[in-house]
Amino acid sequence: MLARHNGSIEISKFDLPNFANLRSALHRILFDESYQRNAENLAKRLEKQPFKPKEMLVRHFEFGAEFGIQPGLDCNIRNMTFAEYFLLDVLAFFATCATVIIVLVYLVLKRVVSVIKSVRSKSKLE
Repeated sequence: MLARHNGSIEISKFDLPNFANLRSALHRILFDESYQRNAENLAKRLEKQPFKPKEMLVRHFEFGAEFGIQPGLDCNIRNMTFAEYFLLDVLAFFATCATVIIVLVYLVLKRVVSVIKSVRSKSKLE
């Protein structure tokens, strides 16, 4: 979290044997003032957040203990079938529509080509 908020530097465990990378990271952390400012800013934000995580956890547990399972808060995905979850009915509808359109275009083009061929053959006979 500190690395995301520019309060520290994230080093991979694979970079630890590389002395130059480790030395560079330590030098930046120790002598670059921006890391200290960003870390202090994040600490202030965490300290003054409106709802403390510990309080929220306790309140949720108390609510659950008092009222039990809440069906309105339960995600309905758990009750969906495979076809509903992956929208197979919608996919089948669109696949059917696409197939019908492709077949119609093919038939129209086939008809147009046959008409053009018949017109050409009539013009050659004359």
